[in-house]
Amino acid sequence: MEPRRSGAEAEFVEQLLATVTPPPFIECHAGVTHGLVGGRLIADTPKRIKVILTDKRLYHNPAQKGSGFMPAYKDSKKGTWYAKFRYTDWQGNRKETTKRGFPTKKAAKEYEEEYKRKAQSNPTMTFQSLYEIYVEDMKQRIKESSFSSINNTLIKHALPALGQIPISEITPNVIRKWQNNLSTYTNKGKPLSPTSIMNINRRLSTVFNFGVRFYGLTKNPMHVTGTQGKNEKRVEFWSKEEFDTFIAAVDHPLYNALFNLLFFSGMRIGEALALTSDDVDFSIGKYTINKTLAYNGKITPPKTESSNRAITLPASTNQQIESTFERLAVDSGRIFPTNYSNARYHYRKAIKISEVRPLQIHCLRHAHASLLIAQGVPITAISKRLGHTSPKITLSIYSHAMQDSDENIAALLDTL
Repeated sequence: MEPRRSGAEAEFVEQLLATVTPPPFIECHAGVTHGLVGGRLIADTPKRIKVILTDKRLYHNPAQKGSGFMPAYKDSKKGTWYAKFRYTDWQGNRKETTKRGFPTKKAAKEYEEEYKRKAQSNPTMTFQSLYEIYVEDMKQRIKESSFSSINNTLIKHALPALGQIPISEITPNVIRKWQNNLSTYTNKGKPLSPTSIMNINRRLSTVFNFGVRFYGLTKNPMHVTGTQGKNEKRVEFWSKEEFDTFIAAVDHPLYNALFNLLFFSGMRIGEALALTSDDVDFSIGKYTINKTLAYNGKITPPKTESSNRAITLPASTNQQIESTFERLAVDSGRIFPTNYSNARYHYRKAIKISEVRPLQIHCLRHAHASLLIAQGVPITAISKRLGHTSPKITLSIYSHAMQDSDENIAALLDTL
């Protein structure tokens, strides 16, 4: 039976629901406990509904802004405080409880908050179910390429072991056993790197944090176990001599121009592949980066806001790219009308022919940054050219290159 509402309430609710996708089911009538239960919003006034939908709070008391909970009460006879409140458990049952003997008003309110959070949790929810909810939420919040990386990592390394376990039963001991198994995991006979292990741990911990924040999980078990692995700060890249050897083995003009661009610009591969003729002023060698090509072939916004930038190329590289683009005369207007797979094929082919160290294509970006550091370019200018959000990021990635540069300076001073 549909709850009865006043005319004003009904009109308000209809207008509000029109802005929500998908529209939640709402009960709206006086005296009903309010909260979020199994995807169903329950509230007792239009004002409460609005707060729940916009702020995503589980509870709201219009008379007490900020806390979202019922007030605590003073026991005048005993001089202590008590909490008396209504709540809705995870099965949708409305209940009321009282707890006495708190020394302060704050302690009584904290008890109510914790009690309601636990009451809303579903003790039978499996990690698989929590993960699926987390995935749907994250899809709307991060770039598609980042989402795919996170999703693939956890599907491969976390769900097989933890998927069918209720989240309330995933204890630090369970996580510890999972971590031990992860440390012995091999891919084609090779163990995971410390950095890979660290990233897998961090991504799993993020899911548990999501459960704590929104689905009544009492605590993140990984806060007890800690995360495995470590960040391998030293990035690998080719020297200028190695790059010269490599590029001489790239016989296809399109990919020769592409790899030269990556080395002399520091662009990410997706940024380079997304370039169009509208982004380039060949007369001055200026390249504007305002989009990226994802692995699935879709054009998306750049990685971060600071990734939107304009950089100038050396004259020789700019002329090579302009000449290659004019010869191709592609109707799409793309400077490099190809995709990741083809670029990787020609990259690996040239590595095999040239016999240089087999590094990832991203090493060309690292090589560019290190080249600038060796030439004494200010770190702030390098950070801006690479599209980093802060020079701190540039320093954290290339600190070893800074040290190498300092050693070169010391050697130079010895010659004076």
